[in-house]
Amino acid sequence: MKAVKRGVKRGSKKLKRIMKGGQTPTAGNSIYSGGGTSRAYINGNISVAKYNEPWGITKDSNGNMYITDKGNNCIRKITTSGEVTTFVGVQDDAANIQAKIRVPVNPGYVNAQGTAAKLRRPQGIVCDNNNNLYFVETDNHVVRKIDPSGNVTTFAGPPATTSNSGGQTIRGFVNGASATARFNQPFDITIDSRNNLYVADNQNNAIRKIDSNGTVTTFAGGSSGNTNGKGTAAKFKFPYGVVCDPSDNVYVADYMNGAIRKITPDGTVTTVAGGSGLGYVDGNGTAAKLRPVGLTLGPNNTLIVSDGDPEKNAPAGTAHRIRIIDLATSNVSTLAGSGSQTLSTTQTSTNTDSSNLLNITLSNPTCMLYNSAINKLFIVNTGTLNPPKSNPFLGNYIYAMDLTLKVKYKIRTLAGGTLGKRDGTGTEARFHRPIGLALTSNEELIVTDTVNNIIRKITHSGVVSTIAGSDYGFIDGPAATAKFSNPTGVTVSTNGDIYIADPYNNRIRKISPDGVVSTIAGTGVAGSINADNMSSTFNIPYGLTLEPNGNLIVTEFLGNRIKRVPTLPGGTVLTIAGNGQAWYSDGSGETAYVARPLAAVSYKNALFIADTFNHRIRKMVGNTLTSLTGSKIPVGGLADGYVDGDASNAKFNEPSGIAVDKNGNIFVSDTNNNCIRMISTSGKVSTLQQEDKTNYVSSKPYGIVVDSNDNVYVVENEKSRIIVMSPIYYIG
Repeated sequence: MKAVKRGVKRGSKKLKRIMKGGQTPTAGNSIYSGGGTSRAYINGNISVAKYNEPWGITKDSNGNMYITDKGNNCIRKITTSGEVTTFVGVQDDAANIQAKIRVPVNPGYVNAQGTAAKLRRPQGIVCDNNNNLYFVETDNHVVRKIDPSGNVTTFAGPPATTSNSGGQTIRGFVNGASATARFNQPFDITIDSRNNLYVADNQNNAIRKIDSNGTVTTFAGGSSGNTNGKGTAAKFKFPYGVVCDPSDNVYVADYMNGAIRKITPDGTVTTVAGGSGLGYVDGNGTAAKLRPVGLTLGPNNTLIVSDGDPEKNAPAGTAHRIRIIDLATSNVSTLAGSGSQTLSTTQTSTNTDSSNLLNITLSNPTCMLYNSAINKLFIVNTGTLNPPKSNPFLGNYIYAMDLTLKVKYKIRTLAGGTLGKRDGTGTEARFHRPIGLALTSNEELIVTDTVNNIIRKITHSGVVSTIAGSDYGFIDGPAATAKFSNPTGVTVSTNGDIYIADPYNNRIRKISPDGVVSTIAGTGVAGSINADNMSSTFNIPYGLTLEPNGNLIVTEFLGNRIKRVPTLPGGTVLTIAGNGQAWYSDGSGETAYVARPLAAVSYKNALFIADTFNHRIRKMVGNTLTSLTGSKIPVGGLADGYVDGDASNAKFNEPSGIAVDKNGNIFVSDTNNNCIRMISTSGKVSTLQQEDKTNYVSSKPYGIVVDSNDNVYVVENEKSRIIVMSPIYYIG
């Protein structure tokens, strides 16, 4: 999922696990810092720090976070070790508590170093690539800059002078050079790849653009309304939040329109979601309703939206949530929050380490930061303070939420489902106990229809045709008259040659692109002779895969061997693992044992083998065979079962199919457990979760492949069908 937002709001398209000075993570989902039913100002460790209407959040390239503490008129810094300090601005908490007024004492407009500077209600904040901070002040109507040393200057808007040092400078709507430009309650700020700043100028209903020299223009909007268009032809209604994506599109939380708007780099405004007013409805595009305040880019091409209540008048159940938008489809769903900020009589804080994000209590969430290095979403909960009345709600805290990407699979029948022998489309087609599966270069499927002794092709739309075979037997020649004897494994070369394991003929066969079937290895006699291709013998060759150099890898079921077979003339068949005895041992060549291996797959410089009767997944690099999975048992022992977790302790029950996706994750048909398992690149075994339990893998899965879009295709042998498992990604 994303690059540093230049702090908070820029992201990446995929989750990144590379730590770059990442913030100290919290366990699960919990309050990270702050909290309480009264405002305060306390520095120290995150566990004791207190805030007063915090609003904005960003982080620098070192992983330090910065919070605009609006009610305390300062910028707070949270280091990677979890210490909270005041970075800029000055505060006098004792005087604030005594005053009990909404705007604390010590506001002002003074440019200076660190705590000598004075601020007045800072809100949105962003960090550039050089660790300069830019923030907006709603009451001073300016954009200010903090360099890495903590020196505060005015970047756009009226300059600071002795006459306006108390704050609240002249508001307005003026474009031009930095010192002459005017804003009217700017609420948020973001930055693009060229260091242009974009400001949500709330009361001017505009998105303003500030170039690196401080020159201000109107990027879009400028009058109240709800109109799409280009530049100033578009209309907004009190925009609150802005965020820029890696392509320099600007997304806007158009609050009073209840809309998420998108502005392309040329200034064209469209509506992504919502637009029919404030509310709470999940749905697609404009059918959804939101109360959008803050925005950040999330993992996997998503936009995360905080549904706040800045006006403190939201109808019950319509605010205090985090929503997520799939930018590919504009679908809006609820990520977190119960919709209520009221604490129960027994509750003293928000739910901690909650496994159900929809149950957690949020209190007027505003700005957010997604830290891809640690998969955390930090949510600023401003609360609904209304001094001098006591605050009945918990607020003034930063909530940390785990944003681990999860996946479940939607299953449908691509073809078959009834025993028979018929070409056709989808479920009209008939198979009889198919086993092998392979992808062509254009990602159509090749299936060995084992009991029918034919080879089938399935198009993307599910059209099934017979491409070779006629009956049980052995005949080379034209595809239509060729014969196979219960074909099993299949693999396809880049030039379109289809290789078939023909077990009861003890041969390896090939179907050329022009439809001619030939034998490339094996005499037809069961045996274990290694020689040139046509003089070699096999003992029930079952699984096939092609190595990058074009050689075939063959798993021998009864021969208990793994063999390498050249596809070009002049080579020699070699045994690379096993010696004929069904046993288990790691090692090299004949010192390594396998037991009835049914499938193999080649990935980069490694082979992965479904060592079926050893109930293990084995890995071979060079001449060395090791165990990738399996319980720690004595050499030669067998241990079937069903256990997810670390690969070294995982258990399978006769795995019979194996595939690798483009990222190196291994997918296994765990045949006797009737499920599909995945071994991640980090060595974790998990079972693929299925969305619809009425249509699930349940009937002896065998052949398996994964396409470039992460769809998993599986042969269900006993149901005589081919299914496709399409991933559905979500965050939890």
